[in-house]
Amino acid sequence: MKVLVVDDIQIARSNIKRMLAKYDIDVVEACDGITALKVYKEEHPNVICLDIDLPGGMDGMEILKQIKNDDPNASVIMLSAMSSQYNFVESLNAGASYFLVKPIDLYELVNVIQSIK
Repeated sequence: MKVLVVDDIQIARSNIKRMLAKYDIDVVEACDGITALKVYKEEHPNVICLDIDLPGGMDGMEILKQIKNDDPNASVIMLSAMSSQYNFVESLNAGASYFLVKPIDLYELVNVIQSIK
């Protein structure tokens, strides 16, 4: 299984990568929206962990919509430090599989990813 982790904070990506490695899950990374779309098209991950708040002119919601437009079956887990009901509802309406609030519980993330298999 391969997971794309999209977050502008390096330590967040590293923590997720380290945890997922314990479960033999391969991780590819992106730090912004443009890179995320490029890596997604090149690597074809099984799951995308996508932060909502990203630099570079393209936020996580826009990336989610583009990915779901290209692949309606894509499994996307939205991550956000802003636990507003609006973000939650908008993410699910746009096609996200799950929504997790930061700081994320890494064990919960592993369980969610494994449930998507």
